[in-house]
Amino acid sequence: MKKLSVLWIALLGCAVLLPVSGQDIKRDKRDIRHDRRDLHRDRKDIRRDKADIRNDKKEIRQDLKEGKTAAAAKETTDLQRDQRDLQNDQRDARKDARDIRQDRKDLKEDRKDQKEDRKDPN
Repeated sequence: MKKLSVLWIALLGCAVLLPVSGQDIKRDKRDIRHDRRDLHRDRKDIRRDKADIRNDKKEIRQDLKEGKTAAAAKETTDLQRDQRDLQNDQRDARKDARDIRQDRKDLKEDRKDQKEDRKDPN
């Protein structure tokens, strides 16, 4: 009876582990999709921020040329805000790229584990 209980527990444990591997693969694929979407949005924001920075610098030069120091000061504040936003977006893009690399590595390992599990029924 004890042997049967141990065998039953071992089989139940194996049955529980197999779906987890499949769930890991699904989760990794979903994470990759979400991170790619986030990375795409971050890159779009980066392009927009760079365009804003170019525009702010152009307006500062124009304001200084025309002697509008108050307007130039306002544009300088806007420029600093856009530069901070650019830095934040670049940091987010690096994080998303790192997450994609890690998720791809996890996915590869999960597929390898799943393949080994199919070969080895023990």
